[in-house]
Amino acid sequence: MGILGDLANRLGRATTVENLQNAVNAAFLYGGAASPYYPNGYAQLGIADPIIGQFTRPNLTSPGNGSLGLPDPSFNFSSSANPPGGGMRGEDEQPTRSTRRMASNIYKVIFNFVESSGATFSEVYYRSADSALQATSFTGQVINARLAILHSTAILRNIRAFNIAGGRDSYTAGQNYPGRFNDSTNAGPAPAGSAAVAGFSTATGRSIYHWIRGLPAALISNSPQTGFPTPPSSLTTPLAALGRNLGNNNAGSRTLSVPANSKYQITNVAANPAEGTSTISYTLGSGQVAQPWVNGSRVVIGLASKKDLPGMNGHWSLVLATTPAGSPAVGTVTIRYVLPNNAANVSCNGYIRPEGTSTVNQFTNGGLAYYGTHSTRSVFSNSRGSKHAARIRTLA
Repeated sequence: MGILGDLANRLGRATTVENLQNAVNAAFLYGGAASPYYPNGYAQLGIADPIIGQFTRPNLTSPGNGSLGLPDPSFNFSSSANPPGGGMRGEDEQPTRSTRRMASNIYKVIFNFVESSGATFSEVYYRSADSALQATSFTGQVINARLAILHSTAILRNIRAFNIAGGRDSYTAGQNYPGRFNDSTNAGPAPAGSAAVAGFSTATGRSIYHWIRGLPAALISNSPQTGFPTPPSSLTTPLAALGRNLGNNNAGSRTLSVPANSKYQITNVAANPAEGTSTISYTLGSGQVAQPWVNGSRVVIGLASKKDLPGMNGHWSLVLATTPAGSPAVGTVTIRYVLPNNAANVSCNGYIRPEGTSTVNQFTNGGLAYYGTHSTRSVFSNSRGSKHAARIRTLA
């Protein structure tokens, strides 16, 4: 069946908007026809058909094919052996050299979950990838590790990614995978809002905290004497694997780097009425060097008078830039900003600096930092921040 026939078949069985989207995704990305990403179709991925839920085993005739898909229901997380009949390999999967070389954009990746009560929660990571579609595609080790500590009453609904640089560069990949924790104690899910706060270490030595919710009650254990966490291996092992494999998939936390001593003093803003722009003059202080700004460079303006220059503070793309010259060195940049009240010139004591450069600080490992409770304050209290969640460290 060709792509169009497969699409028509799937659309005919779709009953919701999300299923319609999944049908299109499945037909063109995972369909029986070949695609640029997976020449063998979704059989190579080893994923469930998003519409009818049938699981197709991956083809392991070539190395690494089993690492491309989503969870195999027969996968044993505690074993490093291949599961019977194929599926996700137990060992950590390393990205290919081409993946490391080609990834050029940074995406915010959101794992969206829903509980049986209808409550939703999400987890946010950052990932280097070539496209939003690629940013939502993780190896089976990542998905398996997360589902291993998710109770069966909760579902990983979808994974959404969007380019932090903006623009219409986003993608949502339907998942609809329930948690796969083997609850032999029949303890059920943990109380609403309970969370394991994971500490993910990074390649630069930093430690990032992430709130992991949807836990089974059996994974929450504190010492009755000290109140300190005594997590079982069924929690710590998947957390460690989750951290490692997120890093192997070019995922981690976002680091914003700004050049040192790069805040330049703004002296004047001049109007260019015909072009609908304004030219900003700035000076270089002691020890400061000029930035290689060109048309399209991104800058941040701050401390400009909100009365005299309303709306100027913020992030801007440059229309034009000149190299600072003279003594003291004075440079100019032009932005698409119109001075208020038809003013020709406005003095300014604000600053201009380059926008920070974002990089992904990849995770290298993971572990439990502590248990916490995530709750929402009453929205009827009218207090400032009443609609924001309160995160509390819990002890026994």
